[in-house]
Amino acid sequence: MFIYRTVSNDNINITVNSNPSITLSNDTNVCQGSNVNLIAGTSSLNAVYHWSNGAMGSSINVSPYQTTQYNVTITSNGCSTSSSITVFINSVSEISLGNDIHICKGESVDLTTTTSDPAINYLWDNGSNLQIITVTPSNTTTYSLTVTDGACYSADNITVFVHDNPQAIITGDTDFCENSSTRLTAGGGIAYQWSNGQTSSSVEVNQAGRYFVTVFDVMGCSDTSSKNINIIPTPSANLLADHLQGCAPLEINLDFSSDCDTCSVLWQIGSHQFNNTSQLKYIFEQAGNYSINVQVSNTTECTNETSLSFHVFPNPIADFTSQSTSYSYFEPNVQLTNTSSIEPDEALMWFWDFGDDVSSNDKNPSHIYTQTGQYWVSLMAISNHGCVDSAIHPIEIVEPFRIYFPSAITPESSNLENRFFYPKGIGANTRFFSMMIYDRWGEVIFKTGEFPAGFSDLNQFGSGWNGRYENKGDFVQNGLYVYQVYVVDNMGIKHEYTGTVTVIR
Repeated sequence: MFIYRTVSNDNINITVNSNPSITLSNDTNVCQGSNVNLIAGTSSLNAVYHWSNGAMGSSINVSPYQTTQYNVTITSNGCSTSSSITVFINSVSEISLGNDIHICKGESVDLTTTTSDPAINYLWDNGSNLQIITVTPSNTTTYSLTVTDGACYSADNITVFVHDNPQAIITGDTDFCENSSTRLTAGGGIAYQWSNGQTSSSVEVNQAGRYFVTVFDVMGCSDTSSKNINIIPTPSANLLADHLQGCAPLEINLDFSSDCDTCSVLWQIGSHQFNNTSQLKYIFEQAGNYSINVQVSNTTECTNETSLSFHVFPNPIADFTSQSTSYSYFEPNVQLTNTSSIEPDEALMWFWDFGDDVSSNDKNPSHIYTQTGQYWVSLMAISNHGCVDSAIHPIEIVEPFRIYFPSAITPESSNLENRFFYPKGIGANTRFFSMMIYDRWGEVIFKTGEFPAGFSDLNQFGSGWNGRYENKGDFVQNGLYVYQVYVVDNMGIKHEYTGTVTVIR
């Protein structure tokens, strides 16, 4: 047996690539916070860059806070090369001007940084190169400071807020009257300090002098103001009266005086007021206790006052009564009843005048008149203080009442008086009279309300009956006729008469 073996040959080429070349910037120094551009390079084609901070590309821009090494790897044709570059941080000490500051207008403040490195150079934005500066801004201002060591720098700023000062004011009267006080009130702030030690916004002062107050606002800023306080003397007040008591109506004369010629004067009497007079006459019409007050005021309204008290005694009320105002001549005894009155605790005396030259001091007298006529009786009531009142009333003594009626008339008689029927008499009140004539059937054939004044009036007024129907037409027939008469006498007593009269023709 034969075994045949076939042999075949092939070739493979293996290319070994060189690692890519790499060029990289030198290590560098920068100031903290500055940017730096790092560049890597290679001669290889299709190179890919991988930086340690994750960036890709041939260059990167970095701003490290501290010294940092950056690595870069370049890959080309599957081969890689790595290298690194260090960025060194050069820094000056970090500065701080602190928190913003609040001041009141007109105040000064020192500004300074926290570093004290002697190699540091200082530059403020106002041109000062000192570490500490004193500023007095008139408005809110921001200040900046830059420090440098020649290569790197650090900076900070601070704002100085300027607050307006409050405006202190004091209100209230600067002049006050003697034995009085005045209230001063401060404003413009939230807290107060007075020169007398008080800390409220208002203070009551009763001494002359200058008073100061310092007011503070919410920022602690302050302002001070002052007032000069003066005490005005009180004017004097003197009041005199010619008398202090008497009977109503009581007239008094008053005189007021003061050491202030330019002061105003106000009189007060009950609800009545009188201005600017030194003398006054006044009448108290009613009994009672009264007071008169006078107030004197100067131009700054400082006042003084004085008063007087007066007692006005009551007058009695005089009056009296009698049983009647008319009395018959035959019964002329008049009894008088005294009804006078006066307030309690007052006594009375009496004086009567009966109008016929006769008088009495009795309380309830009686008196007999001897003549007819009208008499005016007066009563004077006198109190124990001499106050007087009077009353007067008429009393009439009248003739006795008598009336007569004729029994017959002759209407056609030649004697005129016999033709009429009318009554005659004395003591009658002619204003109250009525007469009616009836025939035998009860019919009124004549009536009148006029009292016959006399014979001569009969025709003129028809006061009497002439025997005719209603005093007109034909005469009535002969016979009896009834009369009815109503009359009031002078004493006010009513009388009624009924009778018959015969007509004879």
